[in-house]
Amino acid sequence: MKAWRAVFLLLLASAVAPLSSHALVVNGGNGTQNKTDPGYDLPWDNVGTTATGASGVYLGTFGGEYWVATASHVGASNFTLGSTTYSYVSGSAVQIAGSDLTLFRIASNPGLGSVPLATSSVAVNDLVTMVSVGRVESAYTKWNINTATNPDTWTVTTGVTYDKHGYTTVAGSGPRWGFGYVNFTDLSYEVGTGSTQAFAMGFVNGISVVAPSAATFGSSTVARSMGQSGDSGGAAFVYNYETSGWELAGILGAVGLFQSPSNPDGQPGNTAVFGNVTFAIDLAAYRNDILAVVPIPEPAAFAALMGAVGWLLVLRHRRRA
Repeated sequence: MKAWRAVFLLLLASAVAPLSSHALVVNGGNGTQNKTDPGYDLPWDNVGTTATGASGVYLGTFGGEYWVATASHVGASNFTLGSTTYSYVSGSAVQIAGSDLTLFRIASNPGLGSVPLATSSVAVNDLVTMVSVGRVESAYTKWNINTATNPDTWTVTTGVTYDKHGYTTVAGSGPRWGFGYVNFTDLSYEVGTGSTQAFAMGFVNGISVVAPSAATFGSSTVARSMGQSGDSGGAAFVYNYETSGWELAGILGAVGLFQSPSNPDGQPGNTAVFGNVTFAIDLAAYRNDILAVVPIPEPAAFAALMGAVGWLLVLRHRRRA
């Protein structure tokens, strides 16, 4: 597996550094769109807020226990879904394989369905639907960058020419969804919680995502999105056409921001700049480690169970007849 830093130093004009991810910015939006359940059976209600204001995903009820996934740098805490807060079961948190992925239990049943985990890693150009809480876009902004200073100086400009452009951000509220295409796979990132296998979605201007009709919200066209402050622990869903259902492919974990040797701090805080990337923890890469902690039935077991239920119903119907 290639380290993310080597990949991005080769592919981008400037280096990008991973910082813990915290919010969802939608290109072309004004911070108000995509804040309600889009339908199409997306597990929208399973994404909630931790006590620290970051994101988490309710995985489901397994063996009588209620499990949540989030990023390790977010940590386990009480967890809010909708308007209800569920207590964290003290001591239940498990860091998966020394990575930025943590699972923990809540004390009571939210009454939601389970979210299937992806059985295989995503591929380049796969469409991902992200859902998380956090900061949102405020104003479209252009910057000129003076690299002669130390550190580099980013100055807002209204001129025709500029070095970088994107958005400043403000605090958001509640879940928000957005699209992204997978641009990079087989990566790793490190934000102080352990090297973590991941994939990444680029934040690109002028390239819209055309949503597949059955998979993601009709025939709508929505611009790409990017993680921001508060999105860590959020969901990266993909639609599986073979099973005709959604799978949780990743947990949002970090963002890649511009930096340079003379400016380790890089781009200004609370900004989303075109050319940034959003990292998601590759759950398929950690699937066996997750199953060692949470008794999630394999898809084959689900199918066998449903098949058995179907036969029982048929037999019962025949006996009554």
